[in-house]
Amino acid sequence: MDITKLLPVPESSSTRFPHAKRFMDRGFHRLLYRFRPDDYRQIGEIWNGLQAETGEPREVQDGPPEGGEVPDLKPAPPIYAPGVNAEDIAEIAKRL
Repeated sequence: MDITKLLPVPESSSTRFPHAKRFMDRGFHRLLYRFRPDDYRQIGEIWNGLQAETGEPREVQDGPPEGGEVPDLKPAPPIYAPGVNAEDIAEIAKRL
């Protein structure tokens, strides 16, 4: 059975989308960033080989990508379901 005939999935290249193409031109489509070298040590065993669309080699890079500075933002307040506040959550937790 030819599985490709089960669903009519159009073949579309990412390069046809201008917002994606500009990142592909810079090679970001083949990079996977590991922000902490101690995390996901074996990710290179999965993220390897050639990129499916362009045939370029995939690569794992340690550290964040180069770019602008990361802003030091204030923590966001906790958000609960509408009509439920932190005191309600504490009361539910106490009952459990």
